[in-house]
Amino acid sequence: MRNTFIKLLLFSGIIILSSCSREKDEVPSNIMPQKKMIEVLSDVHYTEATIQLRNLNYSDSTRKIAYGYYKEVFQKHQITPEQFKESFEWYKSHPEVMNDMYKEIITHLSEEQAKVGN
Repeated sequence: MRNTFIKLLLFSGIIILSSCSREKDEVPSNIMPQKKMIEVLSDVHYTEATIQLRNLNYSDSTRKIAYGYYKEVFQKHQITPEQFKESFEWYKSHPEVMNDMYKEIITHLSEEQAKVGN
């Protein structure tokens, strides 16, 4: 009896773990793959830092300048603002995946900062 219980418990654990990992990896086809989204988000955060350093306060005239920066990011990665928004919303609704992605984004931005500092 005890042996059957342990087997059932192990089987249940395997099912739960496999379903969790499958959910994490299943990105819909209309959503940017994680690697590309990491690259885009890294550039978006770099752009946001640039905007802050230039003291652009998002008044009407500076919004156009800021939009130009974002437009460059989207052009660089060959995506539309809508694709970015849709992908960002999907990843935002999957916090475990987003958390893993931000670990890579932080590492990437830190490496870029170290290059600039040298």
